[in-house]
Amino acid sequence: MAKHRRHTGKYGYIEFVDKRKLKYDGWDDNIDPEIRKPTPAERKEIILNFIKANDGEIVPISFFAKWLAVSERTIQKTLRELEKEGEIQITPTKLVKGQQGANCYSYIGDSPEVTGLTFAKLYDADNPGGIRSWNWKEHKFIPGVYYPSEEKWWITQQYDELLGHRYYNKKARKKLRTKEQQFKLAIQNVLNVVSGMAMLSQRRKYKMVGKIVAFNEAMVDGNPTKDIFSDEFIAERCKTHVETRENYQTITMGFVEQITADKNIRLYFGTDMFCQINLLTVLAYLEQLGYNQPVKIYLCDERQQMVTSTISVRVHGMHQLYTQIVVERKKIETPNEYLNSVLDLYFNYVHKDKNVLEQLLAGCTATDIQGKIDYLLQTDTNYGLGNTQWQKWLEN
Repeated sequence: MAKHRRHTGKYGYIEFVDKRKLKYDGWDDNIDPEIRKPTPAERKEIILNFIKANDGEIVPISFFAKWLAVSERTIQKTLRELEKEGEIQITPTKLVKGQQGANCYSYIGDSPEVTGLTFAKLYDADNPGGIRSWNWKEHKFIPGVYYPSEEKWWITQQYDELLGHRYYNKKARKKLRTKEQQFKLAIQNVLNVVSGMAMLSQRRKYKMVGKIVAFNEAMVDGNPTKDIFSDEFIAERCKTHVETRENYQTITMGFVEQITADKNIRLYFGTDMFCQINLLTVLAYLEQLGYNQPVKIYLCDERQQMVTSTISVRVHGMHQLYTQIVVERKKIETPNEYLNSVLDLYFNYVHKDKNVLEQLLAGCTATDIQGKIDYLLQTDTNYGLGNTQWQKWLEN
């Protein structure tokens, strides 16, 4: 690790000590500091990556100015450029007494993954980012000016050292950018499927990389058919949701168009009953398509907006489970512990069990349907139903 301190000069020069060079007996610690001089483009990349990694955080301008060794005006100019380019959103904040506070910075671009230069790479003594690591004053040579032979020898040595610096930094930059390109190529084939529009709107909280599409369905409702997304299936879903085929195409079929057998598919779903039945349908559809890669499932706490656990599954056998549970309405034991844990809840909802609903409403003082729905939405964490589903259960 390097010991950080801001360069005492100007113009964006940063100094810090490589602690590996320190002698811990307390003697001879007056070593030359490491120098870094990022270009304006490199500073912008570092700032953008910091905002990606700290999305939605309030950050003082002075923080960036201190660690990049430039003026606050320079930082403000860079942040305005990022805002104009559509990469970030800057939201002013107010202090308790109404004075202007530090701004809140949110990433709104299309690539939330952090790649390339970061503060960690800037202050890494090994300089993996290939950032300029010398001061031109130390390598100053004026052609045509006479130098004594001793000084000329020293200047030649300095020039050779400069060439070494430049060669190493060029090699480090190439390595960094190669890794960055490899990462971008890898995520081109990633497709994240999330559980509905609510999670899609909070996608940055889950730090997903790659393309993201929402599965907008409520498979707990209606009488789904065996052949998922066939004409018969779509007709039944339109009837269940009281939607036109055109609207269903817009709302749900965008998901279908993105799913292909060659995609690296990652599924982000909650552990509640509503999400688990939707998840079973997605897995069954993947098997129907002939998808044979492992599928990574990120199980999420949607209230806390975080991933709680990750599992990897094969889709073989999922279509049979879907058929037995969702189409034929049979309660069976499955290899999936999360699915098993919600089957009782699923059949409580399917049969619109009055006694269970009364238990769920035991602490509710509201007498009107909307009041009861609001209570259930606030207190329930296991069923995961929305307004429409709770209303159907109450009216039954």
